[in-house]
Amino acid sequence: MDVEPIALVRLIDRLEADTLLERRLDPRDRRVWRLYPTEKATPTLERIRHISAAVRGRALTNVAPQASAALLGVLQQLRANLSATATVPEPDASAGGNGSLAAQDAVS
Repeated sequence: MDVEPIALVRLIDRLEADTLLERRLDPRDRRVWRLYPTEKATPTLERIRHISAAVRGRALTNVAPQASAALLGVLQQLRANLSATATVPEPDASAGGNGSLAAQDAVS
């Protein structure tokens, strides 16, 4: 979700306080908490699904299904690449020193 752990915990705490989700211990690993939406969350989740489908439909208007699938694959790979990198390399003065990742890649 690309959210810092402390921010995520606070969000989960609020959702639990609003009774929109509940935490349950994992039966196989007592260190793990599982999150489950409550009945109260159902209308909100349905609204999110509806809005998401509408936005996705609008964004993909006139895009061929094959192109849509390819785009999704590329975006997933980009996210995986960025998630795998803990830090961004420092700009190299010999590469022009402009801090651009594109400039760094061109030199590499």
